[in-house]
Amino acid sequence: MDKHELYSILKRILLLTLITFASFILCINIMKYTRYIININSTVNEALKNKKGNIQVINNSFNSFDDYSHLNYNPEKAHNAYDLKYKDDLRDLKNSDWDNGINILVTGSDKKDFYVSKSRADVIIIIRITPEGKVLSISIPRDTLITVYGSNNKEYLDKIGHSMYWNGLDGLKKSCETLIGSPIYKVVIIDNFRSFEAFLSIIGGVSIDKKLEGKLGVQWIRNRSFKFGDIDRCKRHQVFLKKSINKLWKITGNGNVFISTILFSSLRKIVQTDLTTEDFIKLLYIFKTNNFNPESHFYTSVLPGNFDVFDSKLLNRQNLSCWKLNENIPQRLSLLFYSDEKSNPILSQIKIGYMDFIKFDLKRWINNVKLLVNNHIVIGSKARVVKLVNTLDSDSSER
Repeated sequence: MDKHELYSILKRILLLTLITFASFILCINIMKYTRYIININSTVNEALKNKKGNIQVINNSFNSFDDYSHLNYNPEKAHNAYDLKYKDDLRDLKNSDWDNGINILVTGSDKKDFYVSKSRADVIIIIRITPEGKVLSISIPRDTLITVYGSNNKEYLDKIGHSMYWNGLDGLKKSCETLIGSPIYKVVIIDNFRSFEAFLSIIGGVSIDKKLEGKLGVQWIRNRSFKFGDIDRCKRHQVFLKKSINKLWKITGNGNVFISTILFSSLRKIVQTDLTTEDFIKLLYIFKTNNFNPESHFYTSVLPGNFDVFDSKLLNRQNLSCWKLNENIPQRLSLLFYSDEKSNPILSQIKIGYMDFIKFDLKRWINNVKLLVNNHIVIGSKARVVKLVNTLDSDSSER
Protein backbone atom coordinates (compact mmCIF):
# COMPACT_ATOMS: atom_id res chain seq x y z
CA MET A 1 0.00 0.00 0.00
CA ASP A 2 1.57 3.28 -1.08
CA LYS A 3 1.31 6.64 0.66
CA HIS A 4 -1.50 7.95 -1.59
CA GLU A 5 -3.75 4.93 -0.92
CA LEU A 6 -3.16 5.21 2.84
CA TYR A 7 -3.97 8.91 2.72
CA SER A 8 -7.20 8.16 0.79
CA ILE A 9 -8.28 5.51 3.33
CA LEU A 10 -7.55 7.81 6.29
CA LYS A 11 -9.52 10.60 4.63
CA ARG A 12 -12.53 8.31 4.16
CA ILE A 13 -12.33 7.09 7.76
CA LEU A 14 -12.21 10.68 9.00
CA LEU A 15 -15.16 11.67 6.82
CA LEU A 16 -17.17 8.66 7.99
CA THR A 17 -16.35 9.48 11.63
CA LEU A 18 -17.50 13.09 11.18
CA ILE A 19 -20.74 11.99 9.49
CA THR A 20 -21.41 9.44 12.26
CA PHE A 21 -20.76 12.04 14.96
CA ALA A 22 -22.96 14.64 13.24
CA SER A 23 -25.74 12.04 12.82
CA PHE A 24 -25.48 11.13 16.50
CA ILE A 25 -25.75 14.78 17.58
CA LEU A 26 -28.69 15.28 15.19
CA CYS A 27 -30.51 12.24 16.60
CA ILE A 28 -29.98 13.46 20.17
CA ASN A 29 -31.39 16.89 19.29
CA ILE A 30 -34.36 15.38 17.45
CA MET A 31 -35.16 13.26 20.53
CA LYS A 32 -34.89 16.30 22.81
CA TYR A 33 -37.00 18.40 20.51
CA THR A 34 -39.64 15.65 20.18
CA ARG A 35 -39.83 15.44 23.97
CA TYR A 36 -40.17 19.25 24.13
CA ILE A 37 -43.09 19.16 21.66
CA ILE A 38 -44.79 16.39 23.68
CA ASN A 39 -44.39 18.46 26.85
CA ILE A 40 -45.81 21.54 25.10
CA ASN A 41 -48.89 19.61 23.97
CA SER A 42 -49.36 18.27 27.49
CA THR A 43 -49.09 21.81 28.92
CA VAL A 44 -51.61 23.18 26.41
CA ASN A 45 -54.07 20.38 27.21
CA GLU A 46 -53.64 21.06 30.93
CA ALA A 47 -54.41 24.75 30.38
CA LEU A 48 -57.50 23.96 28.32
CA LYS A 49 -58.89 21.77 31.13
CA ASN A 50 -59.05 24.96 33.24
CA LYS A 51 -58.22 23.24 36.53
CA LYS A 52 -56.91 25.17 39.55
CA GLY A 53 -53.58 23.40 40.04
CA ASN A 54 -50.20 24.85 39.10
CA ILE A 55 -49.01 24.18 35.55
CA GLN A 56 -45.54 22.68 35.73
CA VAL A 57 -42.75 24.53 33.94
CA ILE A 58 -41.12 22.67 31.05
CA ASN A 59 -37.38 22.33 31.67
CA ASN A 60 -35.62 21.48 28.44
CA SER A 61 -32.34 22.43 26.75
CA PHE A 62 -34.41 24.26 24.13
CA ASN A 63 -35.90 26.72 26.63
CA SER A 64 -33.25 26.78 29.35
CA PHE A 65 -30.83 29.68 29.21
CA ASP A 66 -28.50 31.03 31.86
CA ASP A 67 -30.48 34.08 32.97
CA TYR A 68 -30.18 34.67 36.69
CA SER A 69 -31.03 38.39 36.68
CA HIS A 70 -33.70 37.79 39.34
CA LEU A 71 -30.93 36.98 41.82
CA ASN A 72 -29.89 40.66 41.73
CA TYR A 73 -33.16 41.70 43.38
CA ASN A 74 -34.77 41.33 46.77
CA PRO A 75 -37.39 38.57 46.29
CA GLU A 76 -39.53 39.99 49.13
CA LYS A 77 -40.01 43.33 47.35
CA ALA A 78 -42.15 44.32 44.34
CA HIS A 79 -39.88 46.46 42.18
CA ASN A 80 -41.08 49.29 39.98
CA ALA A 81 -40.41 49.27 36.24
CA TYR A 82 -37.41 51.60 36.36
CA ASP A 83 -35.69 49.35 38.90
CA LEU A 84 -36.20 46.61 36.29
CA LYS A 85 -34.48 48.70 33.56
CA TYR A 86 -37.65 49.85 31.82
CA LYS A 87 -36.96 52.45 29.13
CA ASP A 88 -39.58 54.63 27.44
CA ASP A 89 -38.45 54.93 23.81
CA LEU A 90 -41.36 56.96 22.40
CA ARG A 91 -39.74 60.38 22.65
CA ASP A 92 -36.62 59.37 20.70
CA LEU A 93 -38.35 57.62 17.78
CA LYS A 94 -38.35 59.15 14.30
CA ASN A 95 -41.68 58.99 12.47
CA SER A 96 -39.99 58.15 9.15
CA ASP A 97 -38.42 55.00 10.65
CA TRP A 98 -41.86 53.46 11.21
CA ASP A 99 -43.46 53.91 7.78
CA ASN A 100 -45.50 51.11 6.22
CA GLY A 101 -45.70 49.00 9.34
CA ILE A 102 -48.64 46.96 10.54
CA ASN A 103 -50.47 47.23 13.87
CA ILE A 104 -51.43 44.29 16.07
CA LEU A 105 -53.70 44.70 19.08
CA VAL A 106 -52.91 42.53 22.11
CA THR A 107 -55.57 42.58 24.80
CA GLY A 108 -56.62 40.74 27.91
CA SER A 109 -60.13 40.88 29.36
CA ASP A 110 -61.20 40.71 32.98
CA LYS A 111 -63.51 37.76 32.19
CA LYS A 112 -63.25 34.50 30.30
CA ASP A 113 -65.63 34.03 27.35
CA PHE A 114 -65.97 37.78 26.84
CA TYR A 115 -67.88 37.10 23.62
CA VAL A 116 -70.74 35.76 25.76
CA SER A 117 -70.64 37.97 28.87
CA LYS A 118 -69.79 41.66 29.02
CA SER A 119 -66.23 42.35 30.11
CA ARG A 120 -63.70 45.18 30.21
CA ALA A 121 -60.31 45.30 28.57
CA ASP A 122 -57.79 44.93 31.39
CA VAL A 123 -54.64 44.98 29.22
CA ILE A 124 -54.32 46.92 25.96
CA ILE A 125 -51.07 46.88 23.96
CA ILE A 126 -50.56 47.94 20.36
CA ILE A 127 -47.57 46.41 18.59
CA ARG A 128 -46.16 48.07 15.48
CA ILE A 129 -43.96 45.96 13.16
CA THR A 130 -42.03 47.51 10.25
CA PRO A 131 -40.67 45.92 7.04
CA GLU A 132 -37.19 46.52 8.49
CA GLY A 133 -37.90 44.14 11.36
CA LYS A 134 -38.31 46.73 14.12
CA VAL A 135 -40.99 46.41 16.79
CA LEU A 136 -42.68 49.13 18.86
CA SER A 137 -44.83 47.98 21.78
CA ILE A 138 -47.04 50.63 23.40
CA SER A 139 -49.22 50.01 26.42
CA ILE A 140 -52.49 51.95 26.60
CA PRO A 141 -53.59 52.29 30.24
CA ARG A 142 -57.11 50.91 30.64
CA ASP A 143 -58.30 54.19 32.17
CA THR A 144 -57.17 56.28 29.18
CA LEU A 145 -59.84 58.87 28.34
CA ILE A 146 -60.80 58.52 24.69
CA THR A 147 -63.74 58.35 22.27
CA VAL A 148 -65.68 55.20 23.12
CA TYR A 149 -68.46 53.75 20.99
CA GLY A 150 -71.53 52.67 22.96
CA SER A 151 -73.89 49.79 22.18
CA ASN A 152 -75.85 52.17 19.93
CA ASN A 153 -72.56 53.08 18.16
CA LYS A 154 -72.88 56.60 19.52
CA GLU A 155 -69.66 58.35 20.53
CA TYR A 156 -68.91 59.01 24.21
CA LEU A 157 -65.90 60.26 26.12
CA ASP A 158 -64.97 57.43 28.47
CA LYS A 159 -62.23 55.03 29.54
CA ILE A 160 -60.86 52.91 26.71
CA GLY A 161 -61.19 49.79 28.88
CA HIS A 162 -64.96 50.27 28.87
CA SER A 163 -65.17 50.16 25.07
CA MET A 164 -65.14 46.35 25.10
CA TYR A 165 -67.92 46.29 27.70
CA TRP A 166 -70.23 48.45 25.62
CA ASN A 167 -69.49 47.27 22.10
CA GLY A 168 -67.36 44.12 22.38
CA LEU A 169 -64.02 43.54 20.71
CA ASP A 170 -65.05 45.60 17.68
CA GLY A 171 -65.66 48.57 19.97
CA LEU A 172 -62.21 48.26 21.53
CA LYS A 173 -60.59 47.84 18.13
CA LYS A 174 -62.40 50.91 16.77
CA SER A 175 -61.35 53.00 19.79
CA CYS A 176 -57.71 51.96 19.31
CA GLU A 177 -57.85 52.80 15.59
CA THR A 178 -59.27 56.22 16.45
CA LEU A 179 -56.45 56.76 18.93
CA ILE A 180 -53.57 55.87 16.58
CA GLY A 181 -55.22 57.12 13.38
CA SER A 182 -54.45 53.87 11.56
CA PRO A 183 -56.06 50.42 11.07
CA ILE A 184 -55.49 47.48 13.40
CA TYR A 185 -54.33 44.58 11.19
CA LYS A 186 -54.67 41.63 13.58
CA VAL A 187 -55.79 40.95 17.16
CA VAL A 188 -54.44 38.62 19.88
CA ILE A 189 -56.63 37.99 22.94
CA ILE A 190 -55.59 36.38 26.23
CA ASP A 191 -58.79 35.82 28.18
CA ASN A 192 -57.73 33.64 31.11
CA PHE A 193 -54.82 33.25 33.50
CA ARG A 194 -54.38 29.55 32.77
CA SER A 195 -53.30 30.45 29.24
CA PHE A 196 -50.74 32.84 30.67
CA GLU A 197 -49.42 30.13 33.02
CA ALA A 198 -49.16 27.77 30.05
CA PHE A 199 -47.17 30.36 28.09
CA LEU A 200 -44.72 30.73 30.98
CA SER A 201 -44.40 26.94 31.16
CA ILE A 202 -43.66 26.61 27.44
CA ILE A 203 -40.83 29.15 27.50
CA GLY A 204 -39.41 27.82 30.77
CA GLY A 205 -40.37 30.84 32.86
CA VAL A 206 -39.08 34.40 32.67
CA SER A 207 -36.40 35.84 34.94
CA ILE A 208 -36.98 39.48 35.93
CA ASP A 209 -36.89 40.43 39.64
CA LYS A 210 -38.34 37.00 40.32
CA LYS A 211 -38.37 33.76 38.33
CA LEU A 212 -41.88 34.04 36.92
CA GLU A 213 -43.60 30.67 36.76
CA GLY A 214 -47.19 29.48 37.33
CA LYS A 215 -49.28 31.40 39.87
CA LEU A 216 -46.36 33.65 40.81
CA GLY A 217 -46.19 34.83 37.20
CA VAL A 218 -49.92 35.68 37.24
CA GLN A 219 -49.56 37.58 40.53
CA TRP A 220 -46.58 39.51 39.15
CA ILE A 221 -48.28 40.54 35.91
CA ARG A 222 -51.46 41.68 37.74
CA ASN A 223 -49.72 43.63 40.51
CA ARG A 224 -50.54 47.35 40.55
CA SER A 225 -49.57 48.09 44.16
CA PHE A 226 -47.25 50.92 43.22
CA LYS A 227 -47.19 54.70 43.56
CA PHE A 228 -48.78 55.21 40.12
CA GLY A 229 -50.91 52.06 40.18
CA ASP A 230 -51.93 50.85 36.73
CA ILE A 231 -49.39 53.08 34.96
CA ASP A 232 -46.55 51.31 36.77
CA ARG A 233 -48.19 47.97 35.98
CA CYS A 234 -48.21 48.87 32.25
CA LYS A 235 -44.51 49.69 32.37
CA ARG A 236 -43.77 46.37 34.07
CA HIS A 237 -45.77 44.68 31.30
CA GLN A 238 -43.36 46.17 28.77
CA VAL A 239 -40.37 44.84 30.72
CA PHE A 240 -42.01 41.40 30.72
CA LEU A 241 -42.78 41.54 26.98
CA LYS A 242 -39.22 42.43 26.02
CA LYS A 243 -37.80 39.68 28.23
CA SER A 244 -40.27 37.13 26.82
CA ILE A 245 -39.60 38.05 23.18
CA ASN A 246 -35.87 37.83 23.86
CA LYS A 247 -36.25 34.33 25.27
CA LEU A 248 -38.61 33.17 22.52
CA TRP A 249 -36.12 34.34 19.90
CA LYS A 250 -33.42 32.25 21.57
CA ILE A 251 -35.70 29.21 21.85
CA THR A 252 -36.38 29.35 18.09
CA GLY A 253 -32.66 29.58 17.29
CA ASN A 254 -33.05 33.18 16.05
CA GLY A 255 -36.07 32.46 13.89
CA ASN A 256 -35.78 28.83 12.79
CA VAL A 257 -38.96 28.43 10.74
CA PHE A 258 -39.66 24.82 11.77
CA ILE A 259 -39.36 25.41 15.52
CA SER A 260 -41.16 28.77 15.30
CA THR A 261 -44.21 27.47 13.44
CA ILE A 262 -44.65 24.55 15.86
CA LEU A 263 -44.50 26.97 18.80
CA PHE A 264 -46.95 29.30 17.07
CA SER A 265 -49.39 26.44 16.45
CA SER A 266 -49.26 25.50 20.14
CA LEU A 267 -49.70 29.08 21.37
CA ARG A 268 -52.70 29.57 19.07
CA LYS A 269 -54.54 26.94 21.11
CA ILE A 270 -54.31 28.98 24.33
CA VAL A 271 -55.04 32.43 22.88
CA GLN A 272 -57.61 33.78 20.45
CA THR A 273 -56.23 35.40 17.30
CA ASP A 274 -56.99 36.01 13.65
CA LEU A 275 -53.25 35.88 12.90
CA THR A 276 -52.85 32.96 10.48
CA THR A 277 -49.82 30.69 10.06
CA GLU A 278 -49.21 32.37 6.71
CA ASP A 279 -49.21 35.81 8.42
CA PHE A 280 -46.85 34.53 11.08
CA ILE A 281 -44.37 33.05 8.59
CA LYS A 282 -44.30 36.31 6.64
CA LEU A 283 -43.54 38.30 9.82
CA LEU A 284 -40.95 35.73 10.91
CA TYR A 285 -39.20 36.05 7.54
CA ILE A 286 -39.01 39.83 8.02
CA PHE A 287 -37.35 39.36 11.42
CA LYS A 288 -35.01 36.65 10.13
CA THR A 289 -33.80 38.54 7.05
CA ASN A 290 -33.27 41.75 9.04
CA ASN A 291 -31.20 40.00 11.73
CA PHE A 292 -33.73 40.85 14.44
CA ASN A 293 -32.24 41.46 17.87
CA PRO A 294 -34.78 41.98 20.70
CA GLU A 295 -32.28 44.03 22.70
CA SER A 296 -31.84 46.66 19.99
CA HIS A 297 -34.89 46.29 17.71
CA PHE A 298 -37.70 46.04 20.29
CA TYR A 299 -38.89 49.44 21.58
CA THR A 300 -41.26 50.01 24.49
CA SER A 301 -43.51 52.76 25.80
CA VAL A 302 -46.61 53.61 27.82
CA LEU A 303 -48.83 56.40 26.50
CA PRO A 304 -47.78 59.63 28.27
CA GLY A 305 -50.43 61.52 30.20
CA ASN A 306 -51.63 62.65 33.62
CA PHE A 307 -54.20 61.56 36.15
CA ASP A 308 -57.49 63.43 35.93
CA VAL A 309 -61.24 63.06 36.59
CA PHE A 310 -64.27 63.08 34.29
CA ASP A 311 -68.03 62.57 34.27
CA SER A 312 -69.15 59.38 32.53
CA LYS A 313 -72.38 59.68 30.57
CA LEU A 314 -72.25 55.98 29.76
CA LEU A 315 -72.19 55.00 33.44
CA ASN A 316 -74.04 58.11 34.62
CA ARG A 317 -71.36 58.72 37.27
CA GLN A 318 -69.31 61.78 38.15
CA ASN A 319 -65.70 62.44 39.14
CA LEU A 320 -64.30 59.15 37.91
CA SER A 321 -60.51 58.86 37.79
CA CYS A 322 -58.90 58.58 34.35
CA TRP A 323 -55.62 58.85 32.44
CA LYS A 324 -55.68 61.95 30.23
CA LEU A 325 -53.23 61.92 27.33
CA ASN A 326 -50.80 64.76 26.72
CA GLU A 327 -52.12 67.13 24.04
CA ASN A 328 -49.50 66.29 21.42
CA ILE A 329 -49.85 62.50 21.72
CA PRO A 330 -52.73 61.88 19.24
CA GLN A 331 -50.88 63.71 16.45
CA ARG A 332 -47.62 61.96 17.36
CA LEU A 333 -49.32 58.56 17.17
CA SER A 334 -51.01 59.31 13.84
CA LEU A 335 -47.60 60.12 12.31
CA LEU A 336 -45.84 57.19 13.95
CA PHE A 337 -48.49 54.61 13.06
CA TYR A 338 -49.35 55.86 9.58
CA SER A 339 -49.68 53.08 6.99
CA ASP A 340 -50.44 53.11 3.29
CA GLU A 341 -52.12 49.75 2.76
CA LYS A 342 -51.66 49.85 -1.03
CA SER A 343 -47.86 50.17 -0.84
CA ASN A 344 -47.32 48.23 2.38
CA PRO A 345 -44.83 45.40 1.65
CA ILE A 346 -45.99 43.40 4.69
CA LEU A 347 -49.57 43.36 3.40
CA SER A 348 -48.51 42.38 -0.11
CA GLN A 349 -49.79 39.17 -1.69
CA ILE A 350 -46.28 37.72 -1.98
CA LYS A 351 -46.20 34.33 -0.25
CA ILE A 352 -43.29 33.25 1.91
CA GLY A 353 -42.64 29.54 2.37
CA TYR A 354 -40.18 27.20 4.06
CA MET A 355 -37.91 27.16 0.98
CA ASP A 356 -37.40 30.93 1.32
CA PHE A 357 -35.94 30.38 4.79
CA ILE A 358 -33.75 27.52 3.58
CA LYS A 359 -32.44 29.63 0.68
CA PHE A 360 -31.72 32.54 3.02
CA ASP A 361 -29.87 30.34 5.53
CA LEU A 362 -27.88 28.68 2.73
CA LYS A 363 -26.94 32.02 1.20
CA ARG A 364 -25.85 33.38 4.58
CA TRP A 365 -23.82 30.22 5.26
CA ILE A 366 -22.06 30.52 1.88
CA ASN A 367 -21.28 34.19 2.56
CA ASN A 368 -19.86 33.31 5.99
CA VAL A 369 -17.66 30.62 4.44
CA LYS A 370 -16.43 33.09 1.79
CA LEU A 371 -15.68 35.64 4.49
CA LEU A 372 -13.80 33.03 6.51
CA VAL A 373 -11.75 31.96 3.46
CA ASN A 374 -10.99 35.57 2.50
CA ASN A 375 -9.87 36.36 6.05
CA HIS A 376 -7.67 33.26 6.01
CA ILE A 377 -6.13 34.36 2.69
CA VAL A 378 -5.54 37.89 3.98
CA ILE A 379 -4.00 36.62 7.22
CA GLY A 380 -1.85 34.15 5.25
CA SER A 381 -0.73 36.90 2.85
CA LYS A 382 0.16 39.18 5.74
CA ALA A 383 2.15 36.38 7.36
CA ARG A 384 4.07 35.78 4.11
CA VAL A 385 4.82 39.49 3.76
CA VAL A 386 6.06 39.68 7.35
CA LYS A 387 8.23 36.62 6.76
CA LEU A 388 9.65 38.15 3.57
CA VAL A 389 10.40 41.44 5.33
CA ASN A 390 12.12 39.62 8.20
CA THR A 391 14.18 37.62 5.70
CA LEU A 392 15.27 40.79 3.89
CA ASP A 393 16.15 42.45 7.20
CA SER A 394 18.18 39.39 8.17
CA ASP A 395 20.06 39.38 4.83
CA SER A 396 20.73 43.09 5.12
CA SER A 397 22.18 42.67 8.62
CA GLU A 398 24.52 39.90 7.49
CA ARG A 399 25.91 42.11 4.75
